[in-house]
Amino acid sequence: MAELENKEWYALRTFNRREMDVKRWLEERGHKVFVPMRLVERVKKPGEHPVRSYVPAIHNYLFSVKQLAARPMRTFAATCPWPLAILRRAGSDTEPYMVSPQEMREFRLLSDPEYKNAQFIERDEAEAKPGKEVLITHGAFKGMRGKLHRVKGKYFFIKTFGDLAVQMHISRWYCRVLDTPETDDDASSNKLLNRI
Repeated sequence: MAELENKEWYALRTFNRREMDVKRWLEERGHKVFVPMRLVERVKKPGEHPVRSYVPAIHNYLFSVKQLAARPMRTFAATCPWPLAILRRAGSDTEPYMVSPQEMREFRLLSDPEYKNAQFIERDEAEAKPGKEVLITHGAFKGMRGKLHRVKGKYFFIKTFGDLAVQMHISRWYCRVLDTPETDDDASSNKLLNRI
């Protein structure tokens, strides 16, 4: 997907768990599509080895590279045999929510099916969780901005993309609070993290 590094993406929603059918339909028509997947293990019969397979991590959501302008894309989506809607920007009846290339890189990184620590949640649920805006300063997710949320002494990084959010467990030491002035004093930053 290197050729897609600088492309915007449409966030799409279908219904009745038809995301894989819609993905195939779009790909048959030349569209590049991304569906977040997760790896699951199922035991079909007792005593047998578990069978590993990829399944959609979140149902009814998928992403398509912007190949058409908004109006032609809506017309095209209306021809899909399954319900398909383009997610709209908050407060707009017609303007689609466009996922930037940077957001999509981050979302695909957080959606890696081999990374079992990520959970997908709705935007409303993510916004309802209290926390501080942070920047991840270490590790594979270095440079990402999001919210650090604390639950019973455990810390979770939450990154929102359109109507979705990804939540993952993280060490608070990997994060720097953004809503305070820059300082060289790490102790003051750690004190702020302790108050979350």
